[in-house]
Amino acid sequence: MENIDPNAVDITATHALRNPLKEVIPPKQNPKKTTAPGEDPAAIKNATKLRRQETRKAALQLNDTLSELLGKTKDALRVIAEEHGRKFEYVEKMYLRKTFYGKKRRPNLQNALIHAKAKELNKDLAPGQKYTLEEIREAIDEDKAMGELTPEQEDAYIQALEDHRALKQTGARANNKAATLDAIAVMTRVNEELTNLSERSGVAAFCVLAQTHVNDTVVPGWSCTDGVLVFFTEVLDMPMAELARKFELWLCARASEKTASRVDTIAALQKSCTKLISDGLARLVGTKKKVEMSYVNYDRDIRGKLKIQLKDWPVGINRKTPSSIGKLADLRVLHEALVSESCHWVKMTAAETAELTMMLAELPPVARKRRSDLGSTRGKRPRGGGASDLSSDSEPEEGEAADDEDMPPAKRTRPAAKAKKPAKAKAPAKAKAPSKKGRKPTKKAAKGMLPPAQAYKSAEMIEDSDDEGDGEGVSAEGGDGLETQVVE
Repeated sequence: MENIDPNAVDITATHALRNPLKEVIPPKQNPKKTTAPGEDPAAIKNATKLRRQETRKAALQLNDTLSELLGKTKDALRVIAEEHGRKFEYVEKMYLRKTFYGKKRRPNLQNALIHAKAKELNKDLAPGQKYTLEEIREAIDEDKAMGELTPEQEDAYIQALEDHRALKQTGARANNKAATLDAIAVMTRVNEELTNLSERSGVAAFCVLAQTHVNDTVVPGWSCTDGVLVFFTEVLDMPMAELARKFELWLCARASEKTASRVDTIAALQKSCTKLISDGLARLVGTKKKVEMSYVNYDRDIRGKLKIQLKDWPVGINRKTPSSIGKLADLRVLHEALVSESCHWVKMTAAETAELTMMLAELPPVARKRRSDLGSTRGKRPRGGGASDLSSDSEPEEGEAADDEDMPPAKRTRPAAKAKKPAKAKAPAKAKAPSKKGRKPTKKAAKGMLPPAQAYKSAEMIEDSDDEGDGEGVSAEGGDGLETQVVE
């Protein structure tokens, strides 16, 4: 049998075989065990077989233990999802991603102290100036308060550093210039990574970059490995530049359609925010009893009684009912936070509950606003209520005026509807003389267009029919400007 060098490179690897002149990364090989003098090869073989069986048995036991741990882990994740008001799939995804792919360098206390001290020292400097790392470390050594920290204070410093890193990774750029420079830097790194990956493994890849809004200033770009550009001309029948242009046009048109179809008015956003808050509250409480949101006594009625709270309310917006928020920009921020669940309902921890209990013991409850008609009798409104329905017999006398002043003010009622006057019978209008457009009507035709003259009563008829005159004059005025006056 031909001896095989254990450190030899396997030339059956496809990429290495196709590129014999290319340097290959040497694989890791275990050293060959040598036989000691006086050892029986058969005994060594049997011992190796027994050891292999023991190893397999131990592997099965480990697999069973890990399976049992996996079941306990899922139960624990369900409890965590219920406590934080999230879905189990979301929590499991976050846990697995942090477990298998979270190989980032964790912040330690020293880095957290440097970040806090640098933020403290540099805030008073002019823009563009900052202290060096050596000066910051000397300031930390001279600060006695940082040398005697409690575990809670250490956790607070580390959490502040983690929040700062998360902001740098996922925060939005302040302007289009910064966003463009960021896109260029990332695409340069992506191009380098794809090129190195192609050299190591022989894979082919491409990446297309384009802006998603017409107001952005990012220039469309692409990155690809060797030989990929031919694919677009042979299969898609277009160059890569044309594909990037169409991709950018599609993204911008899609964003415009979303903006146009979105209801973005103050009333609609107020209604949507109110519904999202109420639905999240009812979903977390999980009872059949109707639960109403309280904004005035939020700490006492919601946090104190239900032991839940609305976490991560947007900064700069007062915590109040959405119907009282009148700025469209604030409503957009609040609506986006509620839809993306960055502002969501969670259960309070034991420490938060204890702190709230101490605060509520010293804080009096906020009283409701007094009604304007407090003390008055409130009943059903009269259907025909109004001053027109009161007769002359129901008017109070002089002796009742003092009693009316002591009575509480009556509740406002709608004024009674005025009785409609009977429609007068109109005399048949005379037919208009036909006239051509633009021609001035004749005198006879204009007279026919006037309303008919009203018949007037004579003096004797007025005297007989007027019962309430009592010597007063009655006048009647005609449509032609004549006036008739009768005096008894």
